Amino acid sequence: MGHEMKRVDFASSACSAQFRLDAPAGCASGSSASAGLDKDFVISAGNILQALLCLSHLTRTKADDPGKVRVYANLAEEKLQALGELMRPMLWG
Repeated sequence: MGHEMKRVDFASSACSAQFRLDAPAGCASGSSASAGLDKDFVISAGNILQALLCLSHLTRTKADDPGKVRVYANLAEEKLQALGELMRPMLWG
């Protein structure tokens, strides 16, 4: 595609074993789902979704450690809030 994708801002060695964090979450150009959408929006939303997938994986993996599960749940809540802020202009703008 010729453009460099941004890295997910939440990185974990446990997560990177399951998911490639530097891989694009989706094609930012040429995809019918992203047609007409801002490239930066698509990249940001994809990165947030990848982070949520990683957090979900980590939560399942560490289900027997309540402290870690709480940390992952708090991080997931932050990512959901970030996604809401990202989506706000499109939904209510």
